[in-house]
Amino acid sequence: MKDSTKKFFTAFYRFSGKRIFVLFFIVLFNSGLESLSVLLLIPFFHITKVMPDMPGINIPLMNYFHSEKYGLITVLLLFLIVSVIQEYIKKYITVTIVSVKAGFVRMLSDQLYESFAMAKWQAILSRRKSDIANALTNELKLIDIGTTTLLQFSTSVPLILVQLIVCFFISPYGTLCAVMAGIMFFLFLRPVNRKLGNIAETLNTLLKDSLSDASEHLNGIKEVKSYGAEQVHIDRFSSKNHETEKKYIQFVELFSRSNFIYNSGTFFLMALFVFMSLTVFSESLTKLIILFVIFIRIWPLFSGFQMTLQFFLMMFPAWESFLSVTEEFKSQREEYKIEADIKHVVLNKGIELKGLSFSYDKGEKKALTDINLTIPVNSNIAITGHSGSGKSTLIDILTGLLEPLEGEILIDGTPLKGENLYAWRRSIGFVPQETFLFHGTVRENLLWARPSATEEEIWHALELSASDFIKKFPAGLDTPLGDRGTGLSGGERQRIALARAILRNPSLLILDEATSSLDVENESKIFRAIEKLKGKITMITIAHRISTIKNADEIIFLDSGSIIERGNFDELQKKGGKFADLVKEDSFRRSSEK
Repeated sequence: MKDSTKKFFTAFYRFSGKRIFVLFFIVLFNSGLESLSVLLLIPFFHITKVMPDMPGINIPLMNYFHSEKYGLITVLLLFLIVSVIQEYIKKYITVTIVSVKAGFVRMLSDQLYESFAMAKWQAILSRRKSDIANALTNELKLIDIGTTTLLQFSTSVPLILVQLIVCFFISPYGTLCAVMAGIMFFLFLRPVNRKLGNIAETLNTLLKDSLSDASEHLNGIKEVKSYGAEQVHIDRFSSKNHETEKKYIQFVELFSRSNFIYNSGTFFLMALFVFMSLTVFSESLTKLIILFVIFIRIWPLFSGFQMTLQFFLMMFPAWESFLSVTEEFKSQREEYKIEADIKHVVLNKGIELKGLSFSYDKGEKKALTDINLTIPVNSNIAITGHSGSGKSTLIDILTGLLEPLEGEILIDGTPLKGENLYAWRRSIGFVPQETFLFHGTVRENLLWARPSATEEEIWHALELSASDFIKKFPAGLDTPLGDRGTGLSGGERQRIALARAILRNPSLLILDEATSSLDVENESKIFRAIEKLKGKITMITIAHRISTIKNADEIIFLDSGSIIERGNFDELQKKGGKFADLVKEDSFRRSSEK
């Protein structure tokens, strides 16, 4: 906890810099004005004859105003000037606090999002997506509240110190007694604060799990409804919410109990303070009134310290979780620089995979073992095999998402490493099984892949894959696609995704099960589009459907992470091996579908 607390204050100081010191001195000056406005009661009481004599009061500056020649108007005018200056400074302090806090929270948000976006693919796979969403929403909100409370209390510290110094000069013993009482209350409430911290930690975990359950339900809503499993998810979500509710109420009960003890104790201390001042310390009524006015002003600030601590304890589990996610992704940052003028990799010879092996966990079985493969430029290579054979892993390594455990990838003879990884990815067109389309127009979804593309280039890419149905839209390229392209059929979404990949003018086009969920008609349209590209671009196609890969220059059959068969379609058919069995399975499946 100490280490995390130190990191919080270190991060905050690095962001705020000199502004926090400037703010401190401004608050200190304002605290002096606050004390001056209280001390102006002394000449006011004297001039107005409320207390013509001021026994025990010996403050040189205030004695200077005892003379009636300055009069009531002078004192009131001075009070007015001091009050106006105070209010202006308070306005400045409020705006500065909000500015610093908002900037700090924005910086944390940017850091997390950047660390996530720039992390290695394997690190991203190891984390639930809902954890990232929770960190960017719930946890940042708690950090926002905690930072605000902390800053607000920090600005009251100089006021407390200045006012206590004034009180000490007026009544040393009374001031010491009040301070000791405040410390005793704080120590008395320490066990309650520890319990609040534990409950806050549990609450943060419950909120994170609830968001995870909700995200999973939303992502799989079609399957959930298809299986009639709504009630299972409703019960699970409701159970987590009920548990969160109980913990939240428990937190509020403890929070309220500590405030009740603190506030009740305040009334007791005020009564005791008056009694002790008049009977034990024999303070004058004048001193007592001044001290009472000051303590009424600063005692809520003592109470604010207790409240600030509780808010900080509530924030702290969120901060630790947020910090953990951010630091984990930062430690797994990919080793390349994003440059605006990065050069496009033009493939002249081809891609070579030498002795590639990979394992998701060094202690587990290898996902790929000793892969040796040459992909000539402008060739069409197909990779197939049963589920779990290593196809997707091989593609993730080819795109540089995963680093091989052994072996290397050569692009025109140059090893694919950190320094040229970004350039390589910028030169790849990728069409996955699950198409990524965002809520925007056709044009916006296409330009996402290549913002500088001209109208002519956009239509050229569409002519190869999707121009027939785009031209039928009333708004053409400016037609909104809806959330994730829900306004389109599955085949239309895939054809737009293919056009987007082509628009990049890629050196390598990867089709990862791009037709597996399409009907025969849409599959044939995608297939015809691919045929137009044959010999013009280097393509790698991953597919179970034999019709998609039948015309490939070479077919690679993977099994348990190893290449066990390779050759063109006719060659592999003649061998009568596992690929031939896959052809029979595919043929049987298609005949069954008919």
